[in-house]
Amino acid sequence: MDKSALNHHNLLFSGMYRALQYYSNVHRGSGQRSLITTRLYEGARLEVLSFLGLDPGAWEVIFGTRAGATGIVENVQQYDYHIIDSTDFNLPFGVCALAVRRHVLKHTFPFNTGGGTTRLYSGKWVIWTSGPELHEAGTPAIINVIGFARALNMITRYGRDIFLTSPDQGPADTGFLRAEEGDGVRGLPLIQLLRATMPGKEVKVPVNGGEAAVVHFDHSASTAAFQSSWEAFTRASLASGPVRAEILREVREILARFLQAPAADYDMMFTSGTTESINILARSMARSRLEGVQPVVLTTLLEHSSNELPWRYAEGLGVVRAGVDKEGFWDLRSIGETLRAYNEDHRFGDQRILLVAASGASNVLGSCNDLQALAGLVHRYGAYLMVDAAQLVAHREIRMKTWGIDFLTFSAHKVYAPFGAGVLAASVQVQEKLGMSLSGPCQEGEENLAGIAAMGRSLVLMERIGFQLVCDHEQEMTRRALAGLASLRGIQLYGLTDPDSPRFSERIGVLVFGIRRTMPGTLARALYQEHAIATRYGCHCAHLIVKYLANFNALGEWLQGGVVRMFPRLQLQGLLRISFGLENRTEEVDLFLSALRQCTGPSKTGASAAEKQDKRGKKKARKDVESRISALGDSVLQEVYRMF
Repeated sequence: MDKSALNHHNLLFSGMYRALQYYSNVHRGSGQRSLITTRLYEGARLEVLSFLGLDPGAWEVIFGTRAGATGIVENVQQYDYHIIDSTDFNLPFGVCALAVRRHVLKHTFPFNTGGGTTRLYSGKWVIWTSGPELHEAGTPAIINVIGFARALNMITRYGRDIFLTSPDQGPADTGFLRAEEGDGVRGLPLIQLLRATMPGKEVKVPVNGGEAAVVHFDHSASTAAFQSSWEAFTRASLASGPVRAEILREVREILARFLQAPAADYDMMFTSGTTESINILARSMARSRLEGVQPVVLTTLLEHSSNELPWRYAEGLGVVRAGVDKEGFWDLRSIGETLRAYNEDHRFGDQRILLVAASGASNVLGSCNDLQALAGLVHRYGAYLMVDAAQLVAHREIRMKTWGIDFLTFSAHKVYAPFGAGVLAASVQVQEKLGMSLSGPCQEGEENLAGIAAMGRSLVLMERIGFQLVCDHEQEMTRRALAGLASLRGIQLYGLTDPDSPRFSERIGVLVFGIRRTMPGTLARALYQEHAIATRYGCHCAHLIVKYLANFNALGEWLQGGVVRMFPRLQLQGLLRISFGLENRTEEVDLFLSALRQCTGPSKTGASAAEKQDKRGKKKARKDVESRISALGDSVLQEVYRMF
């Protein structure tokens, strides 16, 4: 074993672990972790520019995959961009950094579309965001990006070849992927063990009056890491060539079992996440022309923008949408009528619905529709089914073969392995029928071997917990939260809110709501500043369903679009969302409800002098909290990027 190489890797991992302790989704999250993670992520752009010797005033950095970077610069002059990749330095993190001149970036269009690339959209138009985010669809490989930036810093100091020697030259050993946790515990004891050992669980953050542990109620956006998944990440990062091939084979076996998608029937292809997977599938579907047929994709109003925009912008595909009710459930009869109109009655000429693209669970309403029933209907009319399982994978058992799902995708950062890996599972038979070749644009896996290993480890742990226990745990917290919210004045809840409904078991732990006379953003800030409770507000990259819930008509939608165009800095408030995961406990739900009562406070009208004084005091205290969070962010930034 090369001790020097091992020392360099360990120094790299120590900084990444520090970042992992504060991990959250960047930019749009509410909470101390999101603010600090965003600082680290944006700092990574500066580290790349420093490594390349480029002026931050003239250049911008975009993070993604090699394929995505190539797609962005397809029509850009070679002297206007630089590309560096983690694999250039023998780091299997799946990170490609693209530096582009700022004036050139203004005239580019996103290669991949989806979450984060838009400010606002309707069923007919899109207002795109600007800068690097326009090209960073979906959740980036945040920890991997931070690690790559730290590695560049180390390379500048110690030399370009410090990571080129792999410390592990031993026999192929992938036992760490399936190793027992603790003393071989399963079920609830395993949840308790994983919860207690999550990186960052012991870290306190600034709040009004002191410090507190973070309550993470933003699992629909991203999950923290299992400690064991992080260890799999580092172990795979050190692996030599033969071991790397064995890890990929092993993870494919884990995926086939976890998704109940036999290897003989389904290809398991690695991507950077759900968003890239759907973009790849959309482009491939658009190229799979059947003679005499204009292909159409049927989606629903529930969809995340990552399962809406890629179909719109794949040249040659038409898009139609199925409606849903206000609880987030579609009408199978209506979907059947649409399929029959296109594929049997031929009411739309040579247009045929080739694919139905639907979410397994809504990231806004938490509704889990009947995928097996939908698949049967879709196949009856000669179409195929693609399931966006990003919100489903950590909450319910998936049975691809039994249910008849043809394509399925998800991201590992939704299932306790936030290291930039994703999966596109595709029916071998359907690919042959459509003449598709998905393996070409998908990664072979070497690029982000570390993230793939972490994903495989997380899936093994989820299996050992058991999804019935996961479901029961979430439903208990959801019932508790709904009961508490219903007791508060001014709360408007959306979706299925009746615990006695026969459909209640068909939802995951996601709740969205608004509060009269209180802006969601104001409330989200108060929750984290005073109680360290991380929530999320806005349109949740699902603008169509949020507008539907808010009863927007065509005029309202037009006016909203005009306002956003006139005031580009305006941040849409949307709805406040809480979403549960394995790390949450019922006591945290009670804390949230208590905090909500305190944060909403008295109404503006009729407030006493004492109440007004208290309000001024809270405003001053919140400014102090923000200052302390900023100082903590500076400290962590120094630790991660200025380690010398």
